[in-house]
Amino acid sequence: MRKAGTTCGLPPRTAQKYMVIWRQFGTCTPGERCRFDLQAMHLLAAHKSPREAIAEAMTLADKGTKVTPSMARGLLRKYAADQPAKPAAPKPTTTALRLKVPGGIVSVELDPGADLAQVIAHVLRKIQAVKKTTKAAA
Repeated sequence: MRKAGTTCGLPPRTAQKYMVIWRQFGTCTPGERCRFDLQAMHLLAAHKSPREAIAEAMTLADKGTKVTPSMARGLLRKYAADQPAKPAAPKPTTTALRLKVPGGIVSVELDPGADLAQVIAHVLRKIQAVKKTTKAAA
């Protein structure tokens, strides 16, 4: 039994990539945009590619220049430098949790993305340890 979406031997993700290229470059007329290497088309058709890089690549192809992957990468670098830099994402920091419980204080450091159930279990174990220490001291 065949998997859905692969009846023609083309995986869905590959078909999607070709559709993105077609949307960007359209049909290929010999002597014009057919001067693009397929990998160069993949690189330039990416959603984050600057429009200026695509326009320059199309101009080069229309003038008869074969647009190679290295040329496409160079154009992407050239025009990416013109784009405003995105601010760096803040680095995750740990959060300290201090709980006052009968018999003492429980301190726990929470890592970003920590599983809440594990954090609660850890806090409960620390509270029980404080209670045991308090009972032993009494």
